[in-house]
Amino acid sequence: MRMQKLLDYTDMRAEFLNWIAVTDQLSLEGTWSNAQGSVVLKRKASGGLAVKIDVADQANGSWVCSFEGDLEQGGYTDEAKLQSAGGPLVLRLDGATLEIPTPFCDGSTSGGFGSAAGTYFHVGASPS
Repeated sequence: MRMQKLLDYTDMRAEFLNWIAVTDQLSLEGTWSNAQGSVVLKRKASGGLAVKIDVADQANGSWVCSFEGDLEQGGYTDEAKLQSAGGPLVLRLDGATLEIPTPFCDGSTSGGFGSAAGTYFHVGASPS
């Protein structure tokens, strides 16, 4: 049973790695993922940028962080920000990756130890 779970997890990670885009990204828009979950960024009709974050402790489920909101881009195409009750959220392009440099999660965090901070990889096609 333990070996089967390890095999399943390894297959899941290999599938994830097959979807990663390794070329530099020019836009924040799209689906970004890492081992903890995903960040989806979509351009709104108004020109603003909407974010949806779903990350969790995948090892033992001790925390969950889900958040949706609208970001401000200012004059930058490679960075977006939001100030919320969960603290400041900064998203920044770094070549082929998306960085969330500071700990962030709003009041929906269960367990209190989770954060969306980390490095995310662009995966799959851009959302429509």
